[in-house]
Amino acid sequence: MKKILLIGLAISLFMACEQKAERYSTTGPEIDLVKGLLADYEKGDWESWMEKYADTAKVYYNQWDDSITVSQSMEGHKANIALLSSYGFGDNVTYEKIISDNGNTWINFWGKWEGTLKANNKTIVLPVHLSVRVLDGKIVQENGFWDNSIMQTALREIEEMKNMPEIEKTIMDNHDKMVEAWSTNDVEAFKSLTVPNVIRNSNGTRQASNQSEYADMMNQFHTGFPDFKVKMDSYFLKDGKSYLYWTCTGTNTGPFMDNPPTGKKIEIHGFSVWTFDSNGLAVQEDSFFDNMDMLSQLGYTLTPPKS
Repeated sequence: MKKILLIGLAISLFMACEQKAERYSTTGPEIDLVKGLLADYEKGDWESWMEKYADTAKVYYNQWDDSITVSQSMEGHKANIALLSSYGFGDNVTYEKIISDNGNTWINFWGKWEGTLKANNKTIVLPVHLSVRVLDGKIVQENGFWDNSIMQTALREIEEMKNMPEIEKTIMDNHDKMVEAWSTNDVEAFKSLTVPNVIRNSNGTRQASNQSEYADMMNQFHTGFPDFKVKMDSYFLKDGKSYLYWTCTGTNTGPFMDNPPTGKKIEIHGFSVWTFDSNGLAVQEDSFFDNMDMLSQLGYTLTPPKS
């Protein structure tokens, strides 16, 4: 009797594990269906995309209350894609199949969507989650969630730029080119964007009074940090000035400030105010950052004065 009970218990445990395994999977025809759906979306094959939905399918995006039809979903996708030069999901995606307590089959998808806007070449990155119910080889319900405000903000910036005065458009364009010139150490490009007697003040101290001195300073950074890069974090324009938050990175593999290389990396965050003339050329930069933080990252320390 004891053996029979043990055998029965083992069978029960085996069946329970088997049922549990069946309720979760990362492969199967339903997952292949959703993979095909996203592939159709990336290719713009809307006929094939539509065929994967049931005629009565309901679609919910970023809410639970009001559904839209598959046709409405398709038109929305097409409208957004028309604004983009490229779009799609990368390789870092996850699919899972689950069977709910009431027997419904759902496919969950997580991925990172990237799209580049035609108007300004700005890349938008959106984490996306889809939960899709599949029945008899067709999608009968789709729930999609992502931060729509990211795209709306980018589109609003484009609209604001359309209404921007021409001088501000020129300043914005030159402003972006100056950041690129800094990152690539393109001195000639930088000179074309500034007046001959361009000024740079760093933490209140004059560092450059003309293009040649400014170029020498740029060369000093790129000599000390051959991989030196400047990234624009955020900025805004007002009354001919640009207020810019930036991040600089690099590895000290060359001589810098008359000191031998330390081989250490830096990441410096700072703020600059750029002043432009009526032609959109840069007249002056007032830059502010923690110089001691940079030196500390390079391994330098302060020695207290002897008493």
